[in-house]
Amino acid sequence: MIPNGNLNAPTIMVAERASDLIRGRAPQREEAPVWQATEWQSRQREGEPVRAVPAGPRT
Repeated sequence: MIPNGNLNAPTIMVAERASDLIRGRAPQREEAPVWQATEWQSRQREGEPVRAVPAGPRT
């Protein structure tokens, strides 16, 4: 995945991880808690869309 926008923070994160591996240091955090919505598969946004979604090309 390539993030859009400013690439400074992801570059620094990769560089810090690489330096830890080179120096033989343990990762700062093995398992970080990740939040996930319980209804992510079934819940939709409420109300009308903010902007119209353009139709794709007709084939």
